Order: sequence, then C-alpha cells, then structure tokens
Amino acid sequence: MVDQCEDVPERDLLNGSRIQVALRTVARLWGGDKVQHYRWAERGESYCKKLCAAAREVRDWDEAVVKLNRLIHRRDQQVGRRRVRMGVNPIEAADLIDLRAWNYQGPYTKRKDGEEVELALMKLCNTDLRSGFRFDKFGLVVGNDQQ
Repeated sequence: MVDQCEDVPERDLLNGSRIQVALRTVARLWGGDKVQHYRWAERGESYCKKLCAAAREVRDWDEAVVKLNRLIHRRDQQVGRRRVRMGVNPIEAADLIDLRAWNYQGPYTKRKDGEEVELALMKLCNTDLRSGFRFDKFGLVVGNDQQ
C-alpha cells in the first residue's frame, strides 16, 4: 500500500503540523468549537502562530472576545485602515498582535492608532455596532450575513 503523504512536499507537511500544534493549544485554551467555527486553520501558519501567542496571553475566551470586539470595532472606525472582513472570521493578524499586548485588565491603546484612542475593557452592545454587524454565537462581532 502506498503512503498517502508521499505526494505532499515535506515543507507542506511541516507547515501543516505547525498549524496543528498551534491550533491544539488554542483549542485547549479557547475551545475546539471556536477553532472549527472560525476556520482558523485556513488562515495559514503565520496567522495561527499569532493566534496561539494571543491565546496564551489572554487565556479566557470571555475576556479575549471583549478585547477582540473592541479592537475590531476600533479598526472599523479608523479612516484608511483595513476594512473589517465580511465572513465568519473578522479577526486580522494585527488584532491578534494587539490582543497579545493587551494582556492586562484595563484600557488599551491600539498600536498604530494615530488618534491614540483608549479602548475600554467593557463589552460592546448591539447599539455600538454599525449597520451590517452583529454578535455571533460566541460573542464575536461579525457581518450580518454570517451565522
């Protein structure tokens, strides 16, 4: 019988295993249901490593989602910044870097925020979201067309 992995370049196998290691850590900390739902494996090795590092710094999902929502919401408000991705996973690598840095209780100012707006550590409400956005089943801000 032929090994099914034979045709896969070694580089791809290593990248896949690195992604799996990172996502196993994230699943242990934040839950495997979130790893599956947000399709984090599809974002690649670099993203998954940042995700893992952020999850290690902010281990509690309830705290992480409050901070991620604040970061995503602020990015949406900033002129000239990347728009919030419409899809099941609106989290950008830059959000993960900021989440990792926001590893304490209290307000935070995003890196590269020219206006230096301080983000409060408190939940967003539906009224805080602009039209076209809502909270998903895990509490993360997503576009209305998503589950």
